[in-house]
Amino acid sequence: MSQTSYDHHEWNPIKPRHSRLLRSALQRETPISQLSELWSPLENQGWKPCQSRKPTLPEKSEGYIQVFLDGGLNQQRMGICDAVAVAKILNATLVIPYLELNPVWKDSSSFMDIFDVDHFIDVLKDDISIVKELPEEYSWSTREYYSIAIRETRIKAAPVHATGHWYLENVLPVLQSYGLAAISPFSHRLSFDNVPMEIQHLRSKVNFEALIFVPHIRTLGDALISRLRYPQGSAEEMGSNYLQEVTDAGDNKKPAKFVVLHLRFDKDMAAHSACDFGGGKAEKLSLAKYRQVIWQGRVLNSQFTDEELRSQGRCPMTPEEIGLLLAALGFDNSTRLYMASHKVYGGEARISTLRQLFPLMEDKKSLTSPLERSLIKGKASLLAAVDYYVGMHSDIFISASPGNMHNAMVGHRTYLNLKTIRPNMQLMGQLFLNKAIEWREFQQAVIEGHQNRQGPEMGEEEENVKKRALQIIATFQNLPRLVVFDLDYTLWPFYCECYYEDEMPYLYPQARGILCALKEKGIDMAIASRSPTPKIAKTFLDKLGIHPLFVAQEIFSSWTHKTDHFQRIHRKTGIPYGSMLFFDDEDRNIEGVSKMGVISILVGNGVNLEALRKGLSDFSQNFGSSSSS
Repeated sequence: MSQTSYDHHEWNPIKPRHSRLLRSALQRETPISQLSELWSPLENQGWKPCQSRKPTLPEKSEGYIQVFLDGGLNQQRMGICDAVAVAKILNATLVIPYLELNPVWKDSSSFMDIFDVDHFIDVLKDDISIVKELPEEYSWSTREYYSIAIRETRIKAAPVHATGHWYLENVLPVLQSYGLAAISPFSHRLSFDNVPMEIQHLRSKVNFEALIFVPHIRTLGDALISRLRYPQGSAEEMGSNYLQEVTDAGDNKKPAKFVVLHLRFDKDMAAHSACDFGGGKAEKLSLAKYRQVIWQGRVLNSQFTDEELRSQGRCPMTPEEIGLLLAALGFDNSTRLYMASHKVYGGEARISTLRQLFPLMEDKKSLTSPLERSLIKGKASLLAAVDYYVGMHSDIFISASPGNMHNAMVGHRTYLNLKTIRPNMQLMGQLFLNKAIEWREFQQAVIEGHQNRQGPEMGEEEENVKKRALQIIATFQNLPRLVVFDLDYTLWPFYCECYYEDEMPYLYPQARGILCALKEKGIDMAIASRSPTPKIAKTFLDKLGIHPLFVAQEIFSSWTHKTDHFQRIHRKTGIPYGSMLFFDDEDRNIEGVSKMGVISILVGNGVNLEALRKGLSDFSQNFGSSSSS
């Protein structure tokens, strides 16, 4: 893959960090039965697309809606879904969304450069009215027009995750007065809660059916898929007739299987993680300087050691580490691996270990000729679109770190029942910290830790979990008046700061049933979370529909061991510390809060029924001993 040139003074020469594991991985042999299981498609989950009745388009539109979308390709994709939904709520005509120039990706591609606009309009023609551009009488409504002065037709104050009612109250009057409303900014500006089901269905229809890429992206994507399925020589060797020759070659051959690896390991992510990636003092200084320039040094992870960050799963996996994960799962050196990536921090030197493990690894450059790449060269959104298209047609997809691309692909592939591996970041961080671990132990831990992470995250039936939680609660006479939960890796299996507000969060499988059981028994609940992105955390609580369950939500960044959070909760509720029960995934939080007299339980893999039983047991015992004394 073509990597941007880097200043090699930024790091010392890059060497493998897990040499013991690497040596064993390079000699690995995977049994045929294991390979067969790895590549087997998912069983039919019985999911079907919602069959809604054919909508009726109102005779008269209230006016035109313009939206201006920032962010990268996948963030803009979510914004387009929201724009269609808002147009439907307002009975407005949607103007094809304007894509802002992103300061990081610097790609000026428009909606029509990326997506098939005629297909988009046709698929949604019975849902909303869409026009490619405003009629002549409104031609003055442009990006430049709104950038130089305050305009009455611009909606600038749309709150993040506004409700449909907000749009009816604040945007509809503008439409009715002027025939036009321009919403900017418009990222994450529609809620996922309290929205009619038909609007949610419409969002899905936009995302999974209406948004397809322009023909030349699909053609190039199909060529890449064909070359992965039916490998020949390289693109450079076969010249300009490569596409035709490969397409013909596939006629009489059995198609090969392939994995798409989304490897997001750019400088931005490496710096923000504050982790050590083995580049020595030079790399540490370079990334620290970058943090100072971009975030003025305000990066929460900077206060933790590398060991603490890795043990909590906060470090993105390097190319070497994701390669070892794939090898441990059973993918051997005959695996065809397609690397979807824009830039890799450290360039080819950082990728070389991954290439050793998977010598058949390919990317856009290795599979295409310069002529074929000419239409997408230097255009980050189009390059990402090609990777997305190939990812949607792979046998297996895996991402080395969380983010918009990962979440978009997981959602889309779940919709189509395609196998997607979701790495257990916390487990992998802890395994890589153990420098003495042998390959067999490492491999067994990886396989066991990913058994339920290769398809849709179904979880247990909530009612069943709730019933079992109620049975556990009923066995104890002395119960806490307040149960307090941490968020990250306690109620949900991720860190909020690694996500964007437009993404859809999810809880640990047994969490919702436990919350509902505590609510039914009349036990109050609260949140105590130390987060650098409290706004995202609160948005996620809203999306999950659990916000009303908590009598107090103390979500803020703090340099203490959460004692500040509990002092505020105590002042707000009046409940004494001795009547509280606390669940968290960090030792230091458990230690600090325990000293306040709160029974505190350390969870290893999120809150679950076993943790609930232990917490209530410890509380009951402590309550009994306190009463007797």
